[in-house]
Amino acid sequence: MKKLISAKLAGNTLLIFLALLEVFHVLVLLKIVPFEIIWGGQIKDASSLVVFEGFAFILTLLFAIIIAIKIDYIKVKSLEKTCQYWCLGDTCILYFKHYWKSNIRGYF
Repeated sequence: MKKLISAKLAGNTLLIFLALLEVFHVLVLLKIVPFEIIWGGQIKDASSLVVFEGFAFILTLLFAIIIAIKIDYIKVKSLEKTCQYWCLGDTCILYFKHYWKSNIRGYF
């Protein structure tokens, strides 16, 4: 099978588009882009905007990191160390998810 483009070019292209997507998420969070046109009209107020866009921002950043690791922009010394960082990140996410439900929800 004939290669049309290299893996490095494909990765670079994806990173450019993901960076543009991150800029779009920031513009939505800054309310430069109106939130009525995104998420299929599911966002009704500012608190749900932060939750939806925060999740989308983190997920897009995660994809960009994975692609950067794959095309060797981010050097990973060992898979074991990487897994430890992922577990630490998951633990932080679970903690803040619990904190969000118990303390912050009443403020919005």
